[in-house]
Amino acid sequence: MVGESEELRRDQRDELRLRLPELRALVEELEAFGIAATIQHDDLHDGQVFVQDGHVRILDWGDSCISHPFHTLTVTLRALAWRHGIDPGSAELLRLRDAYVEPFGAPASAADLAYRTGTLGRALAWHRYVSAATPRERHPEDAESVPYGLRLYLEAGPIGTWE
Repeated sequence: MVGESEELRRDQRDELRLRLPELRALVEELEAFGIAATIQHDDLHDGQVFVQDGHVRILDWGDSCISHPFHTLTVTLRALAWRHGIDPGSAELLRLRDAYVEPFGAPASAADLAYRTGTLGRALAWHRYVSAATPRERHPEDAESVPYGLRLYLEAGPIGTWE
């Protein structure tokens, strides 16, 4: 897909390689909280939640995977920030993050680690999709999804960062 997107610059690709030890350390720190991997939606936002006759259904599990349960916050918090004009890292998003992790008995720092690693996980999920899709199946914006996610990881913005 070279030439189809605003690719990573050479220095950004080099930085990703140099940050592999950092990524390993983030994953190990997240694992140290002892929260088991589980199925998580990985694309949970208001467009995936349906209510009918008082019953709530969460649909479109096409991005779901077995991973850390806090990884789902990556998309959820970005979608909430974007849809409602909430500033990334704001008190509103932090309260939502805290409400999600509280039943697990985990500190906010665990969710923050999962947000960072989940950002990279989303980029890799897009890579799998884009690599498997034929040119006819791809939308023009799909080409940008992988480098976009990798740049977000490098920038390490606050939770809810989507641009």
